[in-house]
Amino acid sequence: MRVNFPIVPARYYAALYELIQQEGVETGPLLEEAGVAAEFFNHPESLLSTSQVEKLVQLALEATKRPDLGLEFGRAVKLSSHSMVGYAMLTSPTVGYALKLCARYFNLILPFFTLGYAQTSEYVELSYRPAMPLSKSCFLFHVEAIVATVHWELGSILEGNLPPYSVLLSTERPDNSACYKKLTGATHHFGWNDSPGFKVVFPVEIASRKLNYADPIALKMAEARCIAMQRSLIKEESLVAWIQMILAESPHVMVSLADIAGMLHISERTLDRYLIKENVRFSDLKKADFHQKALTLLNDHYLSITQIAHQCWRRLNIDPPCRLNIDPGRVAVL
Repeated sequence: MRVNFPIVPARYYAALYELIQQEGVETGPLLEEAGVAAEFFNHPESLLSTSQVEKLVQLALEATKRPDLGLEFGRAVKLSSHSMVGYAMLTSPTVGYALKLCARYFNLILPFFTLGYAQTSEYVELSYRPAMPLSKSCFLFHVEAIVATVHWELGSILEGNLPPYSVLLSTERPDNSACYKKLTGATHHFGWNDSPGFKVVFPVEIASRKLNYADPIALKMAEARCIAMQRSLIKEESLVAWIQMILAESPHVMVSLADIAGMLHISERTLDRYLIKENVRFSDLKKADFHQKALTLLNDHYLSITQIAHQCWRRLNIDPPCRLNIDPGRVAVL
């Protein structure tokens, strides 16, 4: 069962809404089919669910027929769109500090992906990987959007002095690859890895570049607000419900405690403490999710019990043989 839990700031998709309007598309029926109200885009606290975003992106691609829609959407997203995270980045002392801060609070920007920051003596690397499954078209759209956003936002804060850099994408070369030439100075490599995701690699000198709007007092206040926003995600909303959503949205991936902690940028021990306060263990949530997925498989009349068992083993990373207790309504691993 797919959980429809609102997690994505609607303000980002205001840019997509404007692009659709510019193409002369009648937005009323489109938004109605996507289950999104137009006023959502003007309210800073409005959230969209995964299914709403996927439907909105699918309908936008079909209606505009623009092969560069993801790239143009990414170009339209401004640093101010990131709310307090964007303000903290803008007031950071250096580019390196701003990028590390962005990685720390990326779940407040786009929880569909996680962002890792690494720096060596030669390069700075931003690693993006999906935090939950998306449809192929929605995944590619957001990959292109992020690639374009990184290019234009960094170019903006560096006043056009963006050094040549590389983008390594796990996806095969798309039909619209010529559109990537808009990102001047970037070299794109497709099919570099079997694992879904991508990396943006800059020369290391970019990390030490100073930012014109650096303000230590404003930065301290902005970071404090980012911390509070991240804590509110854990405390004000139900952490259990949020984790249940992540597990349900990952039918083919075994999500670990470390994965969830990484999304929230807290330690596994801290996450475990939060769960204990809600009288639950992560292992209990995984078992409940697995049980629901097993029931769903049992309702598929095209699968035999043996096929279901093997799918369950793969999802739990268990090598057969495994003793199964089967009754007419359920499957459980013992």
